[in-house]
Amino acid sequence: MADEIIKLGMRIEISDEFVTEEERDAKPLYISQVQNLFSNGDFEIDMPIYQRQLVLLHNGSRYKFLFYGEKYNYEAIVLIKDRYKADNRYLLRVQLITQPEKVQRREYYRCCTTFDVKFHDLAESEINSPQLSEIMNRYNGINLRPLLTEGIVLDISGGGMKMVTKFPNEVGSYKRLIFELQLEGRTEKFNICGQILSCTAKKDTVSRYENRLKFIKLDQDSRERIIRFIFEEERKLRRVSKE
Repeated sequence: MADEIIKLGMRIEISDEFVTEEERDAKPLYISQVQNLFSNGDFEIDMPIYQRQLVLLHNGSRYKFLFYGEKYNYEAIVLIKDRYKADNRYLLRVQLITQPEKVQRREYYRCCTTFDVKFHDLAESEINSPQLSEIMNRYNGINLRPLLTEGIVLDISGGGMKMVTKFPNEVGSYKRLIFELQLEGRTEKFNICGQILSCTAKKDTVSRYENRLKFIKLDQDSRERIIRFIFEEERKLRRVSKE
């Protein structure tokens, strides 16, 4: 069964073996990719990178892998059998401990990155209005400076992002998010809606609140551009790790 699920090039999200769904956003998650398949069922993956550093997963340790398939996602417990460098790549050989099981969650994985974001409040009536796109365009025609608050994004996925801010945001509130990403050698502008899922006070004096947001009514084109940005960032990190 596993050999029908695990394919070359498959994207993987790695977390602690016993991490719960509630803990997933509080603990580090690592991203990797299947690079080779062996006849005995083992497979080879890139050594993951987190915050621009290689993550040296220890031989003999166990982790939870989330495999991103074309139609479904699968989850399994794996054992790290070996780590090594080959053809200027840092690799891990892993063994399945449990058979992959289909899961119905986490459609998009996150990319650790840093960029500025500006945002302002949107009313629930605006979010639910059939004229939402017209409302968003109308905001473009006014002086936004008095409305905007600044934040710094720490990670992003096709489904949402994490940002730090100097001031707290109400959980459940809606925001218009304005930011730019470097994509395929050009600057892409984004003007999208999000909802605050959590806001946690931090001790550091510069950015004192950490906010998790999910994107609301995100059009497919914007989502695909964000995902392309994530893939490009991963490729850049892979190149840096080889130098």
